[in-house]
Amino acid sequence: MEKTQKTFLKKSISNRSSGGSLFQKLISMDKPKFEKYYPAVIGVAISYFAADLATTYVRVYTIPEKSSIAVSKKLNPSYATQAVRGDYDPIAKRNIFNSDGLIPKPISGGGGDQNDIDGPAVPTTLPLSLVGTIVHVNPAKSVATIDVKGGGGQKIIPYIPNDEIEGIAILLKVERRKVFIRNVRTRRLEFIELKDDLKFKFDLTKALTPSSNNNKSSEVKQEGNNFTIARETLNKYINNIGDVLQQARAVPNRDPNTGEINGFRLLFIKPDSIFSQLGLKQGDLLKSVNGSPVTSIQKAMEMYQSLKGADNIGVQFEREGKTEEFNYTVN
Repeated sequence: MEKTQKTFLKKSISNRSSGGSLFQKLISMDKPKFEKYYPAVIGVAISYFAADLATTYVRVYTIPEKSSIAVSKKLNPSYATQAVRGDYDPIAKRNIFNSDGLIPKPISGGGGDQNDIDGPAVPTTLPLSLVGTIVHVNPAKSVATIDVKGGGGQKIIPYIPNDEIEGIAILLKVERRKVFIRNVRTRRLEFIELKDDLKFKFDLTKALTPSSNNNKSSEVKQEGNNFTIARETLNKYINNIGDVLQQARAVPNRDPNTGEINGFRLLFIKPDSIFSQLGLKQGDLLKSVNGSPVTSIQKAMEMYQSLKGADNIGVQFEREGKTEEFNYTVN
């Protein structure tokens, strides 16, 4: 019995010794580098969540009660407008565009300063009158026919943009019934308008009588391709180019191969006009006058004016693919 107790005691002591050895091994193991900060981090996290819970609980008692002052849902429109305008009063009084409060003198009068070269265009005072305009798709090819008076004579000459007009002006732009010029002497921008009631009076021009208006067919006599026209009648139409330009419409015709202008196509002819009396029809392609090709609008206008002193006029044109020629005798 005693022997058995001693054996048990030895085993117990042995187990304790081995157990203590295992504990020592656990203690002796390397700890993580930041392990000593774990308690502090956990404490901060617990404090944060505790503060959040406390705030959620307390803020219910911190919300103010509903105001006892009743606010009208509909504001007085006049009051609202006055309040908004009042906000802008300091800006209006300061007047950043005129801080000194002085009203400047007008830059120009009603008609503009005639010496202001950069000002708006003013009606010209030069001895020029606009007879007619032809506006081209390309502005550089537009034509203005201008009556130049003075110097003991009178000239009706076609001009294109940038042309000099008898040394007194430069044509800048051509519009329908209006042109802009630069006065050479004053350098002022000016314009000339074609008035509705504009009528040109020339020495060789006479007003139409009621009988002549009612019998236009007697102005031109035709025998085949030969026509006879009185010089008085011819000069009447040459000088009154403004009326002639309204009786027909023509556009430049280009050669499909070269792209150059080879004549002018008549797109519209007013019935009983001078063009219809001269035998021309809508669709005719006017190619030359007295052997000179019509290759530009300016050239056509020059030929038109040269007919004034001609005794015989030959016009070559193309009709339905065939070339024809009309001869006009002036007597």
